[in-house]
Amino acid sequence: MKRLSRLSRFFTRALVLVPLMSAMIGASIQALACEPEAQVIGEVTHVVSSPDHCRVFAEFSWYQASQVCPLDRDYVRYEGIYFSQENCFWRPGDVITGVLVRVGPDVILD
Repeated sequence: MKRLSRLSRFFTRALVLVPLMSAMIGASIQALACEPEAQVIGEVTHVVSSPDHCRVFAEFSWYQASQVCPLDRDYVRYEGIYFSQENCFWRPGDVITGVLVRVGPDVILD
């Protein structure tokens, strides 16, 4: 009888712990695979240049963050969009469209 109650308690605990652990592992795997992104249409407001890159800042008329892994609009406004110096041809008033992706601390136009 004692053996049956021990076995019963083990399976009861397992039924509670297994789904909880699965959810935690699933969430951590999704976080590792996540690249925040958003589709945008905007107008360049200003460009900040340095010797090897530039950051383009824009006012967005349309900003659609990904449902799966959203890119925060305020982060893009604060950090700007990263371009290497050879791809930094943007001027205030230019229209910028496409998909923005956060790679590490930088936001790039994909």
